[in-house]
Amino acid sequence: MSLKSLLQKTLTVDCTVEVQNTFESLHAHVRFDDGVTVNPGDEGTVHC
Repeated sequence: MSLKSLLQKTLTVDCTVEVQNTFESLHAHVRFDDGVTVNPGDEGTVHC
């Protein structure tokens, strides 16, 4: 068992996905509705 798996925590939270699509670019930003903070090295998966 690795150290990462010992420290890993899973959260399920509601979020808002904001998408901006222009000729020059496509951006998507996720805002967590309960104020969860994402830190460097954190990983997340968004299910729509």
